[in-house]
Amino acid sequence: AYEAWSVSAAFERGAWLTALELAQFSDDLVHVDGQTVQLSASRLIGERWVLGGGVQAARREEPVVTPFGRVQNQLSGTAIFAELGWQF
Repeated sequence: AYEAWSVSAAFERGAWLTALELAQFSDDLVHVDGQTVQLSASRLIGERWVLGGGVQAARREEPVVTPFGRVQNQLSGTAIFAELGWQF
């Protein structure tokens, strides 16, 4: 069975929007599980432009076949990102 969920909370004040997002998934068929946490902020510039950025941490457990059998391999990483957008 595949199961996924996410939850987020955002706070907007003036031209700023700050958000915290959490997500998790699990796939019993292929034995993969993962979680992601993201904190981001963006600012409206003028009437249409959005400038933002944030940090995201992710973890994933997946099976790997070795000469001694299958083991769960854990991968994790952190990313810092920036974005520029235009609202239409």
